[in-house]
Amino acid sequence: KNKIKFGRKGLIVCGSSVLFAFSCFYRALNIADEGAAMCRGSPTAFNAPVSGRFIATLGEVALVVQVSIYIQETALRLGAIQGLWRSIFEQYTSLPFSTILPVILAETMSWSGVISGNSKFYCAEYVLWMLIALTWAWDSAELLNKSEGYSETVMHAAILLGSIGLFFFNAFFEIPHFFKYQRGGTAAAHIPGLWECIQDESSPLWMKRLPFFFCYFIGCSWSSVAVAYRFMRAFRKASLNSSDSKKA
Repeated sequence: KNKIKFGRKGLIVCGSSVLFAFSCFYRALNIADEGAAMCRGSPTAFNAPVSGRFIATLGEVALVVQVSIYIQETALRLGAIQGLWRSIFEQYTSLPFSTILPVILAETMSWSGVISGNSKFYCAEYVLWMLIALTWAWDSAELLNKSEGYSETVMHAAILLGSIGLFFFNAFFEIPHFFKYQRGGTAAAHIPGLWECIQDESSPLWMKRLPFFFCYFIGCSWSSVAVAYRFMRAFRKASLNSSDSKKA
């Protein structure tokens, strides 16, 4: 039997998927809303705003790294053109465009919201995520056009639809929520610190945030696993084909 040794990028893709899935699992166990500094369970260090934001940052950066590597390597393998903003970056900079920079800026905005308590920073974060979603949609459409085989076509179509869904979900659900949100009641009377959250199990906020929790913790985590699986399978197939051609 041919044994395939996965390289650095394969390990990063798998490791990023594990890290993002862990992030989703952790946050699903410690339901909280950093923007409202509110938690559903008893306040602990695990559901404090700074804890939730730290875990979310690790997971979200890992997800972007994973998808970026997948798109880059698959585009090279299929000969697809990558980069919605490629011409702009080539004209004004010597660096290729990457979604790593937008996600770092997005996480900076999110941390600014946690530290300051100003929900408008979260709006800026989601605008940057919309930029990332547009980039993924463009690149996945190019990959879809060059796809080889049914499973690869399904994978790239799923990334395209997921990216479009991310764009519109942020535009019509997340941004309006944080743009209009103001702390009231107990939250307004007591502004918690970074290591504090206000417990309110019966708050209507949880029902409003339910679509986000479901799509994020379940949908996105399993999507990340699917991307890692597809990347490894395509890599294995390419490696076996290369090995067979050398023997011939």
